[in-house]
Amino acid sequence: MCHTPVQPDTAFPGSALPFAGGALWQATATGDRPGYAAQMLGPWVVSGIAVGLALPQLTAAATAALPAHQASTGSGAVSMARQLGMVVGTSIMVGLLGTGLPSLARSQHVWIFMAVSAAAAAIAPLVMGAVRGPAPEAATTPSQGVGADQPLPGARDPHDPQPTGRPAT
Repeated sequence: MCHTPVQPDTAFPGSALPFAGGALWQATATGDRPGYAAQMLGPWVVSGIAVGLALPQLTAAATAALPAHQASTGSGAVSMARQLGMVVGTSIMVGLLGTGLPSLARSQHVWIFMAVSAAAAAIAPLVMGAVRGPAPEAATTPSQGVGADQPLPGARDPHDPQPTGRPAT
């Protein structure tokens, strides 16, 4: 089975931009009167679908070019970066909301910040792809991967008649 690696400069912007649109929609739809269906439902559905499309693409793009034995490290690095982004984003949100009860204007500033951040996240892979150039051809079979001829540490040879390492008696 031939598999083409996911390229973040083509896949990720397609989901980050709808998230930015959902955040802008939220900033403009939110009012000072209650109205969940009119003010919250639409933007949250769009943003939720966008996040659902973005996260698998992000992980796949981070691990596609890695050898199989390094895929967990690549996935872990993406998860760590996401966690760091959530911490920084939450800190900025608290700073934008200020102290006391948040006003409508300050809440709208948070949504606008989220839209700008998502737009920047959509543009970043495009810039990275232009600077980096085309991706190298990916291996189509495990035997063609980097380091495929070297066994993993502690791995046993499946053709070894004595898998326990004890001498034959």
